[in-house]
Amino acid sequence: MLNLAGQAEYDRGRYFQAFEWFEKQIGRYPNGPLLARALNRESDIAELFLQGKKRIVFKVFRLSAQSDGLEILARIAEHAPGTELAQRSLLRIADYHFARKDYAEAVESYDHFLMLHGKSDKAYHAMLQAAQAAYLSFRGVRYDATPLLEAEQRFRIFAQRFPLQARRAGVKAILKQIGAFRAEKMYVDAKFYERVGRRKSSVYYYKQLIGKYPNSQWAIPAREALVRLGERKASKPGRPASQPATQTVSERPEAAG
Repeated sequence: MLNLAGQAEYDRGRYFQAFEWFEKQIGRYPNGPLLARALNRESDIAELFLQGKKRIVFKVFRLSAQSDGLEILARIAEHAPGTELAQRSLLRIADYHFARKDYAEAVESYDHFLMLHGKSDKAYHAMLQAAQAAYLSFRGVRYDATPLLEAEQRFRIFAQRFPLQARRAGVKAILKQIGAFRAEKMYVDAKFYERVGRRKSSVYYYKQLIGKYPNSQWAIPAREALVRLGERKASKPGRPASQPATQTVSERPEAAG
């Protein structure tokens, strides 16, 4: 009867009310024969809400229900842990955040999926999207580099675990671009410290840049700057760093001087 009541509300377009009936069914009969039907219908309701369907309140008001859709998907994953439906629900939450450019929430949601389903055949998708989300949250060389460093680490781990998918996704080119951003970031920070008269910090950043990215386009002006600052023995060009090291705390502006 509970399942029929839920289906009746669903057919009338009263989706949240239908969800409440299905939840009553699952709560009363958690292992009943109609469990899968209720969970699948809840999944349908969540998708409708995420796509813009409104929630009807007091038979008159129609309210935005995207947050309800996300909550329903999370409930489904709790009701059916380890199942294909649970995996789809958790990935849908993460993909929703990614599509809306809510990158911090996307990374958190993909990581949550990987924690629960790290051996799933969908793990490569979650790992790649989490790396992409971290990369896309980088605002530019004049802002905090933490998302860029996180993205670099995530892409490297992804390439180690899924080399074929990494080649298809162009991860090598992405890492090269990240290296270029890191070099530019070091140069921007060095110029800033030079401009405000903090010579020691400026020299430190210029040398870091030359040491890590000797063949980058920013290495030439960095060497020129070192000479200008009295560092006559500025580093000469060397071989390109194939795998730039992850930036440590000592590389950050706050600790440079």
